[in-house]
Amino acid sequence: MDICELYSIDSADDIVGNVSSVVAVREFIRGFIGGRRSKPLMIFGPTGTGKTATVNSIARDESLNVIELNASDYRDSYTISSKITPALNTRPLFKRQNLIIFDEIDELSGRYDKGAAAVINNMIKDPRVPIIFIANDMWDQSITFLRGKTTPVEFKKPGRADISMLLRRLSDRHKIEVKDGVFDWIARMCDGDVRSAINDMYAMAGADETDVDVIGMRDKKSDIFTTMDRIFASHTVSGPMRATMYSDVEPSMLINWLEENIPNRYSDIGAITRAYRSLSYSSIFSSRASRSGYYTYWRYMSVLMSSGVALAKGDGYITTKRYSFPKVIKDLSANKSDRNILYAISEKMKRGIHSSTHGIMGSEMGVIKRIISASLISGTDKDTLYAFFASRFDLTEKEFEWLTDYAKG
Repeated sequence: MDICELYSIDSADDIVGNVSSVVAVREFIRGFIGGRRSKPLMIFGPTGTGKTATVNSIARDESLNVIELNASDYRDSYTISSKITPALNTRPLFKRQNLIIFDEIDELSGRYDKGAAAVINNMIKDPRVPIIFIANDMWDQSITFLRGKTTPVEFKKPGRADISMLLRRLSDRHKIEVKDGVFDWIARMCDGDVRSAINDMYAMAGADETDVDVIGMRDKKSDIFTTMDRIFASHTVSGPMRATMYSDVEPSMLINWLEENIPNRYSDIGAITRAYRSLSYSSIFSSRASRSGYYTYWRYMSVLMSSGVALAKGDGYITTKRYSFPKVIKDLSANKSDRNILYAISEKMKRGIHSSTHGIMGSEMGVIKRIISASLISGTDKDTLYAFFASRFDLTEKEFEWLTDYAKG
């Protein structure tokens, strides 16, 4: 099963805890379909409350053609205009109407050039198609130009009972075996973040109430150095697992940091060997999860990369050496220009390959490099390869050229 199926909903009615907000979005869209124009919506609220899922579900129900921009598209006024202007002036051939979504409008708003706000303002003066902005914080200083020009719709954190009910429904739908008491525990610990709750439910498949202490409150995040300290210094199984659960670092990025710094913390060759062996097994389970869609493998990945590395230590534990930044990431980001291009490419790819931007930069980009290199060596036409990356990830010719040059390096 693809992990994305866990987050899929049959209809917007599956969005819990925000019934009135879902109704407001549906009425806004149906109003445009019926010929009643109105100013754009500004949907806002905490991460994981179902904002984007609601809009996409209603658009699917109403057979609308969705044109979606996210943080990676907000680089300049030309990018925004070139993607949106055609949708304002044309009608889809087989769909009822276009729907324009500005997702993550507040995430990289500081990257706007001077003309971007003007372009967006011009688009929303008299919209002929429904336009929806989605943000975590509608009061962000960088999007003040939208205040008064949009209708706010707030999504709040669902209550524990609503989340627990949703988890039970998803576990039945996807045949995930979770003990009944675990649902309520996850609902309490996720702090209203439904996506995190679903993630935890999948990780806890087969576990019972005695195992729930590995789940931490979502608002208690720690940085990479704190996470590694807790892993390397621990002598227990549960401590390192909690460290990874509390961490705001993606697993693939954490693997890179651990790989680079095991020799900086363990002096005994046997301990180093055992730690690397555990980390390699962790990577294997991560790859198996991605290839097979059987994401229970994540549980083994998490244990091996945290507790496995921690318990590999012998007596030669070093506390005086500084942590080193992963060389693999340094090599990918040799200069500012390359970093910007790599970030832009990773932003475009993250939805298509279901990973985070930093996860792609730190881990998946190495796989992409080998795929491109092998394709070119086997005789695949470069134009054909570009057509695939352009259509799948919307890469520009400049970005694709950079990617192929990187693959050759």
